Amino acid sequence: VVDFEGGGACWNGFTCGGSYYAPNVGGPPDARAGLYDQANPANPVRDWYHVFVSYCTADVHLGDSTETYATAAGEKTVRHNGQTNVAAVLEYIGREFGGPEAVFVTGCSAGAYGAALYTPRLADLYPDADVTQLGDCGAGVIPESFATEEDGLQRWNIGGVLPEGVDLTGGLPATFLADAYVAIGTRYPEVT
Repeated sequence: VVDFEGGGACWNGFTCGGSYYAPNVGGPPDARAGLYDQANPANPVRDWYHVFVSYCTADVHLGDSTETYATAAGEKTVRHNGQTNVAAVLEYIGREFGGPEAVFVTGCSAGAYGAALYTPRLADLYPDADVTQLGDCGAGVIPESFATEEDGLQRWNIGGVLPEGVDLTGGLPATFLADAYVAIGTRYPEVT
């Protein structure tokens, strides 16, 4: 199980300056609940290895930039380093887990974006594994400020994560996450 942590994202002075983003690394969810409940016989992944991808970069695990935002409280610098953090986790996974039969990629909220867009890398890493991805609460609702080139997702420099077939040169479409799912599904039809 590769579980991407959720959390807030920020992309302009308003979202980075308010309570939407706190640069804190959390920990795995309660070990007695849901996917982490190893005592529950109904849990289909109770005896699997779990890798928790922590999150503190405010970029839904996708960024590769450092940005300074003008907020109401003054300038705030945010290191949108999601790509670097996930690359380290993927390197660890590749080194520590030789050839799993199955890989379940998941995440909630911001983690749903990471889970979706890094599933191709896990499918490439383990081409013989049964790969399944489930994004929880990654609704893909994109506010107008998130879609503008000068004040949104483009500031995160996510090009290195985009799956083949997703092109943002014309701006960020409101259907960005849905488009990514279609592109991934087309290229990886064996992934569920």
